Amino acid sequence: MGTALGPAGRIKLKQPLLTLKQAAAFLRLHPRTVVGYVERGELNGRLVGRRWRFRQGDLERFFDQAPAQWDFYQGPDEERLL
Repeated sequence: MGTALGPAGRIKLKQPLLTLKQAAAFLRLHPRTVVGYVERGELNGRLVGRRWRFRQGDLERFFDQAPAQWDFYQGPDEERLL
């Protein structure tokens, strides 16, 4: 599922894989924030060797399912901002 053999027996992906930097740029987030979402199970991503790879469709689904407004927390002495 998701792959097919191309010419010369090479695996051809239906969607190109994006790097962590590309995924962060796509979502307009810091790369560490993207990794945090992956570690919490909110976003699909895979380590290939030591490098993160993402499918664009997974990023689009993550974005589509995100709340309309994000609740940001500044610190213990700060109020929550909407």
